[in-house]
Amino acid sequence: AAVIDARERVYICHTADPTCACQDTIVVFDREGNFLTSWGAEFAGHAHGLLLHRDAALGEVLYLTDDRRGVFKLTLDGACLQHIAAPEFYAREQLKFGPANVAIAANGDLYLVEGYGSSFVLRFDRDGRFLQRFGGRGDAPEHTKWAHGVFIAEVEGEPLLHIAVDEPSAIKRFTLEGRFHSLLPGEFLHPRNIYAHGTLWAI
Repeated sequence: AAVIDARERVYICHTADPTCACQDTIVVFDREGNFLTSWGAEFAGHAHGLLLHRDAALGEVLYLTDDRRGVFKLTLDGACLQHIAAPEFYAREQLKFGPANVAIAANGDLYLVEGYGSSFVLRFDRDGRFLQRFGGRGDAPEHTKWAHGVFIAEVEGEPLLHIAVDEPSAIKRFTLEGRFHSLLPGEFLHPRNIYAHGTLWAI
């Protein structure tokens, strides 16, 4: 995963090879590709998704998904501001938790897709309180098997979650309340995430 901040610094997120002397999972470059810094060894082996978000109170922050431990809200130099772990129902129902990527709604709600676990879409408020789960494994339109990517975009004036799923490969649209809306038109082969630059999307 890669994101670019307002100063055009590029942040690359990777898992870090266990044989490497440096276990930092976030590597930062300037716009010309010159190395600036690295950090995040605490996520080695499990760093997965990375989202840059412009927080109204804090400015630019990063959301890193760790495929075991959940979501970490971080400053641009790696200080942890918030950690969102698995909701209690995972332990109670003996379910696997496997985070992949996140999206942030305009009201601050966070949507986590965890296709490496039970394939749910999890909704939290801005303070990290668990609100809702939907999707999960199954073959009905409302299911989100292998949910791996999530992105919010307006469709005819309504903000919708766009969730990359597999078996079969598709981009499924849901309302922010978790109701299945439609499929994104087109054919997709194992979609992993959705990135936007203006009116252009990369899937």
